[in-house]
Amino acid sequence: MSAFLLTPDELHEERVRAALGPSVEVTSIDSVVLGEDPRYAVPMILDHYGDTDVVFIGPRIDVQYALDFAYEFDLQRPDISVILFAPASADVLGEALH
Repeated sequence: MSAFLLTPDELHEERVRAALGPSVEVTSIDSVVLGEDPRYAVPMILDHYGDTDVVFIGPRIDVQYALDFAYEFDLQRPDISVILFAPASADVLGEALH
């Protein structure tokens, strides 16, 4: 299994790597893409880093921006699972499930 991690939070990156264990190949995506439009960033990420099974997005990313990334991954590559790290609320849950 392989995973992409899209976060500017290095401590969170360490926690995700520890939780997933050594059998999962975790690739940290360069945070420079966080300034890009997700519609264009998603294909750039996949072209540059290759394929993956799951993408972890957040924390320390604006919630709406993280949701936009999740939406684009779902639209462009529905076979890739997306896990969003964001403050819990009914609005965020509704948006994430939409």
